[in-house]
Amino acid sequence: MNKRRHYVVITQQIEGNERTGFDAYFYSDLKFYDTRESALKHGWRDLGHDDFNIGTVQGGHLVAFGWGDWDFGPDHGDEEPHAGYDLAEIERQTCILGHRWPS
Repeated sequence: MNKRRHYVVITQQIEGNERTGFDAYFYSDLKFYDTRESALKHGWRDLGHDDFNIGTVQGGHLVAFGWGDWDFGPDHGDEEPHAGYDLAEIERQTCILGHRWPS
């Protein structure tokens, strides 16, 4: 499995209402980039705005989740790792784990 870091654009959508509650759903086109800057350019080009996240993938797993040039986590004022986002759930919803990586 590839141990290099790759970067991917992840979008999220909040669905629900006040009566039933809200859930976040995550999506990705699974286009992976060797640099965060390349992933950011892809997001801007495809979406036309900055309302997207960047996932850092290593060894086929989502290891970090953030916005712009930084990852969410304790070092950015968040109290919980990854700002409380469940990386395994994001990985599952976006099919990152099932992506075929080059040898």
